[in-house]
Amino acid sequence: GVCMLKWDRNYTVNIDKFDRAHEEFFALVNDLSDTMSGNDSAKMLSDAQNLMRFMQIHFMREESLMQDFKLATMTDHKTEHAQMLDLMEKATKKLREGKTGPMIEFISVLSEWLPEHIQKKDMEYGREVYKRTAKAPEKHRVQLQ
Repeated sequence: GVCMLKWDRNYTVNIDKFDRAHEEFFALVNDLSDTMSGNDSAKMLSDAQNLMRFMQIHFMREESLMQDFKLATMTDHKTEHAQMLDLMEKATKKLREGKTGPMIEFISVLSEWLPEHIQKKDMEYGREVYKRTAKAPEKHRVQLQ
């Protein structure tokens, strides 16, 4: 593909479940990126749909975590998620019509946005959750694994 995203400890949000999800996020973007450089249009569409479904679920999980902890930065964060999903949906629609350009463009936008979003926005909820659960009852910590 164009550019390979590689997850490492610099991206940790200190919540296992979300670190693993981000690792998978990177992998799905890389897969789609690879597929887009070939000419298997059925695989392009199925990779795109996998990524879109993943984004929907992952963003929802993050947002419900932020909701649970009543994080002040949540609105801003949700807006970014919504914008990315909107772009993804538009690019997927074009792909269904046989146009690959918009998806290739979106992947490059997403590949730039994602690492930065994790380091700026996601680490924020990571720090907050960590601060609030480090002294919290055992059950609370286990839940976040």
